[in-house]
Amino acid sequence: MFIVNRYLIMNTESDIVRKVLAKAIDPVTVVVRDIMTSKPFTVKPSINPFDGLHEMIKRGFRHLPVESIDGGIILDILTLVKVSYRTQHESSLWTSAGQESDDDIPDLIEPVPEKDLEKRAVAAIVDNKFEEAVRLLGEAIKNASDEVKPRLLLRRGHVVSCLGDLQNAMNDFEECMRLSPTTYYGEALNGSCEILIETGRYEESAARMTREMPMKDRHPCLKELKAEMLKHKDLGSDLFTNKDFCGAIAAYTSAIRAHEAMLRASELLDDPMTAILYGNRSACYQSVKDFKYAFEDAEKSIKCDPTYWKSWVRKCNSLFEMKKYSDCGDAIEQAKKCVDVSNTGAYSRLDEISLKLKENENPLSSIKSLGQTLAAQFLNNENQSTN
Repeated sequence: MFIVNRYLIMNTESDIVRKVLAKAIDPVTVVVRDIMTSKPFTVKPSINPFDGLHEMIKRGFRHLPVESIDGGIILDILTLVKVSYRTQHESSLWTSAGQESDDDIPDLIEPVPEKDLEKRAVAAIVDNKFEEAVRLLGEAIKNASDEVKPRLLLRRGHVVSCLGDLQNAMNDFEECMRLSPTTYYGEALNGSCEILIETGRYEESAARMTREMPMKDRHPCLKELKAEMLKHKDLGSDLFTNKDFCGAIAAYTSAIRAHEAMLRASELLDDPMTAILYGNRSACYQSVKDFKYAFEDAEKSIKCDPTYWKSWVRKCNSLFEMKKYSDCGDAIEQAKKCVDVSNTGAYSRLDEISLKLKENENPLSSIKSLGQTLAAQFLNNENQSTN
């Protein structure tokens, strides 16, 4: 593991086994960049040991780099064995010159009657025996004092969430917050919000963060919301490419919900991604010929970014297809004022719609002229008959 231009690069024995030996590639001919993991997920020295273990289990990692606060130094590599030992024998995980230990976070193992059960639970987690860990923590909780019980509930909530039992994990976090409105409340609230995000309740998560969580503590949940948004955005793109337009609409809708929840929790109004997401969903609606919704999404996109030319094209095209020709012509003129003149692709698309407008106007003019001619002839015949 090393730093290149302040970016972390990681190579593990797993990379060598999976990407070289398993593929029968000669190790002598391989260079690091071909098998490295660039910009791996890292944690800071102040992380609670059990939380570090939780991240490894949740993300499927066997190694977790511990990076200095300024991002320039790798202090340690967290492994399952190391975190098990250190949580039981050291008061803080990492210390280094100029780096103070985090005294605000209590030791994982405290001298309480439930100590042995909790130790055994940690050992079970290290051995990937999560169900056993849940059982042991449950026994510890039954006889725990009111002072210790919130911590045990918090630990069990993390393990249960790793097993996918999100409802019971949520129950543990909620009970922890009820019993401990100070010491463990923030960590339990964070776990609760992450479960809300994972189960697609983005708006509820954002509302809870805004109501109960200080801005400085929201970063992990905001990252989760962003990850959800990107996941659904990529899915929408793949579905659109494969012409599953209805599926793409659903995916982009989820991406928009996650993104708007992230903006709300960040206390931001808009950003460029909002325009892209609404613009992409507008394209999906156009593909299923639902031009009303395509127009509405294009409008929302343009409101967020008036220079986003693709949404201008979609708006103009939707107006044309809805036979709102006058509005379409006005929109084309307005688009040309907002879009960069050097964007030849945008102007070419707008000109195509203008040409369709003119072609559509000519038949209408001919019909109008024919109608006027026939009306004149009719009146002339009437006059002659009268005379």
